[in-house]
Formats: sequence, structure tokens, C-alpha cells
Amino acid sequence: MASSGNAEVAQKCPSSRNDWLIKIKESHEVYTNERSQTQPNIRKVPSRFREVKAYRKCFDPVMASIGPYHHGKPEFEYMERLKAPFTHQFVSGCVYDITIFYSRILEVVPQARKSYADVSAEEFDDEAFARLMLLDGCFVLHFIDCIEHNKENELTTNSYNVAFLVRDMFLLENQLPYLVLKVLMDMKFPCDGGRAMINNFINHQFSPLGQLKQREPGPSSVADAEQPTLHLLDLLRTKMLECPIMPSSPKSQAFNWHSFRSVKELKSVGIEFKKSRSSCLKDIRFKSHKIYGELSLPPIAIDDSSKPKFLNLMVYELFLDASQVYSVTSYICFLDSLIDTADDVKELRSKGILLNSLGSDDQVADLFNQVADEMVPHPRAYYDIKEGIESHYKNRKKVSMVEFLTTHFSSPWTAFAFFAATLVIILTCIQTVYTVYSR
Repeated sequence: MASSGNAEVAQKCPSSRNDWLIKIKESHEVYTNERSQTQPNIRKVPSRFREVKAYRKCFDPVMASIGPYHHGKPEFEYMERLKAPFTHQFVSGCVYDITIFYSRILEVVPQARKSYADVSAEEFDDEAFARLMLLDGCFVLHFIDCIEHNKENELTTNSYNVAFLVRDMFLLENQLPYLVLKVLMDMKFPCDGGRAMINNFINHQFSPLGQLKQREPGPSSVADAEQPTLHLLDLLRTKMLECPIMPSSPKSQAFNWHSFRSVKELKSVGIEFKKSRSSCLKDIRFKSHKIYGELSLPPIAIDDSSKPKFLNLMVYELFLDASQVYSVTSYICFLDSLIDTADDVKELRSKGILLNSLGSDDQVADLFNQVADEMVPHPRAYYDIKEGIESHYKNRKKVSMVEFLTTHFSSPWTAFAFFAATLVIILTCIQTVYTVYSR
């Protein structure tokens, strides 16, 4: 009986194995088909990030809902009432009637709907979805138009609310498909004026008070131009990473672990910090000279909206195609590795790298430490930079020379004392030699 049972199992095994292998093949085909389809690019923030205490209140709007995810919540009723008059102001003076605006939006509803991950036709039919896109799109564009052209008096709200509205426009769950904005802009602004207006608005979100002239994308730029803009948060990320092609040096095939130090510790071994010429997050360079090293970092403004902006950009990068490096995430984690305390922030601030509009230097240090706490950078991000810093840090000749210069020439008094002591030694030697030979 036992032998017949074993034979029966043996006969079933090949069939079971074949079924299993077939399922693997089928699952791969399903996965490939899913990846080839257009994926939603406006998603909800995963619960694991919402549960982090330091991240609370960074993913939800506080003044206005934009798009379907937070639509209808009672706390946004005040701004919801302003959307209709804002829409009227936006279309007034335009050659097209508001009915034409609505018709054009209705035409792109099927494509715009695909941008969202969790919006059903039962919740918003095409008519309701088109009304939502029209009102929210005109609201956003009229707001940006007023901000960029000094027409804040038309916003009928105070500067406090304006700051929070800007914050809300860069939340992942509060985005509108750029397709919708483009349809509205093309009807309102001639000669691509709408795109220029939005680009200026985006540049003001991370460039320190406009102190740096933003580079226009050109043939030598790191171009995301081939990739269509998806929404305002996506455009913010693109602009933050837009800069001339950085020279790349050969990378070692072996992955080396870099035990990173803070600004204060790197400065103690002769690494100085310098402001880069652009605000591009990729514009980070390290040069090791005969004695000192020089780390150039792009300047960035830090204010009350920085934390939610950074977090929403970092969560958004999690949904991007695997071929794309987590550039913003890697940059924030790189800065976090440099910033431990307020002293590190103070040094970067003194060099014009950090523009602190948030508050104390301690607050800025806490911001970077908290934001990067649950995030993981790309393992090869800034590989050459880290390799160069590590090599400089381990060069005992350079470090010893820096320590010598720091000890004896850190101030005029120590330099004077050093030269005085040296002079005394020289004079003593001369006197000794003179005494010996005079006999």
C-alpha cells in the first residue's frame, strides 16, 4: 500500500511542478503588461509614512483641497466658496467663453482621470470630474498669476492664508494633472506665457529669494524635457534637479561604505564649504587641493513650508520608475549626514548655502534629521563626492598639516606666539654657536 501511495505522489509531482512553473511565467506576463500601461502619478501617501510622528500634518492640506482626494471636507469650505469667483476672474478678459473652457476640460477628462489612483466613476462621473478640474485648475492658475504679477489684492485673503495655500499646492495628494493646467493656460495666456509664469513660481519655491539666476534648460542641460510634466510637484522636482551636465569620473565597480562626518568634523580636517553657482541639487562638487579640500553645495532656502515640500517630494519619488534615481531623497539624506547640530547649520548658513527663514539653527538641524529619518537614499548617489571626501579625510599628511596650521595660525595671537617662539629658538641657537666659536 505504501509503495503504491509513493508512486501516486511521484506521478503528481511533475504535473504540480509544471503548473507552478506555468504560473511563474504567467505572472511575469501580467507584471510586464501592467508596467507597460499608464500608471497613476497622483497617489495617496502610504500609511507607513503617515504613522511617523514627525511627519504628521505634512501630507494633508490646511487651507484648500485641490483635486478629488480631499474634496468636500468641511474644513476647506471657506476656500471652496472662493473657487467660483476665482474662476470667473481667470476667464474674464479672455477671448473664450467659460463654456468653451468647460468643453475643452471635458475632452481631456478620460486622460486626466488616469492620473489618480483611487477615483471611481461612481464618485465622480465625467461631468462632476470636469467641473472639479475646471474650478480647481482656474483657482490654482489665478492664484499663481496674482502672486507672480503682484496682484495679491485680487486674492481677497491675507498673507497668512497665501503662505498656506502655496504649501498646499505642493502636497502629493493635492495635485492636478498638468494636462488640465496646460489646457487652461493655452486658452488664457498667449505665446506660452502660462508656462513661463509657472516656471517663475516654481523657481521661487527653492531658490534663495531669487538670489541665484536659474539656468534655462538647453542642449547642455540635464533634460527632463523628454519627460512630460505630470503636475506641479513633479515640475518642482524637475526644476530642483535641472542643471548643466555634471562631469562624471570613472566609478569603481566595488561598493565602498562611507562613514560620513558632520560639517564641523569635516572642517576640522581642512574641508571648506562653498556655495555652488546654481540651485540645482545635483550641482555638488568636491575638490581636494594640496592641503585643503573644498565641498561646493547648492544654496537652498529653508522656511515653514520646506518640511512638507521635502517629504511630499520624497514620497513621490517612491512611485517613480525604478530606473530613476531618488535624487531629492538622496540630496536630503546627504545634507542630513552633514548636519548633526546647530553648529553645522551655522557654518553652512555663514557660507550662503542655507538661507534660514525658519527660525533657530537648532530648528533647521531638527528638520533635516527628522525628514531623513525614515528615508533611504540611492546607494550610489554622490558616489564620487563621498569617495573624494573619504580619501581626503584618511590622508594623514593633509590632516596633520591642517592640524598644525589650525593650532599655530588660527588667530593673529597664536601666529604671533608661534613666530615669537621660533625667533627665540633661532636667536638662542645663534647665540650658542657664537659663544662656542668665539672661544
